[in-house]
Amino acid sequence: MFLSRKPGVKWTNRGNPSTWDYTKADFTVDYDYHLKDISAIVGKGRKLVSFFVSAQGTVQGGMVMLFDPDSTNHFNKAGMYIPTSGYVCQTLWAYTNVNGEIGYNISANPAMGNIEIVVNGWLD
Repeated sequence: MFLSRKPGVKWTNRGNPSTWDYTKADFTVDYDYHLKDISAIVGKGRKLVSFFVSAQGTVQGGMVMLFDPDSTNHFNKAGMYIPTSGYVCQTLWAYTNVNGEIGYNISANPAMGNIEIVVNGWLD
């Protein structure tokens, strides 16, 4: 009898990134749904990606949502709410589509101050 490993889920850890991958300038901030191509980091194909998100609210009601762009149920989102004049840091998970894109929705100006995001790693 021989032991064999069955294919499974693989975690890719980015290690210790030295800077943010994305900042507010990299996003359309208008409280609408958009796509962000992150394939330069994670590659193409469906992957479950871990993001570390730091966001600053300047007025009450700021939010950042990440989601699977192929989902037809828009309740399946990873999100964070940012209170008045405060910073929130959180890990969010979202699937990419086959093109290596994620969906996002960020509160319209002036609700959001700084937004910084780094990709921690991904499952594929």
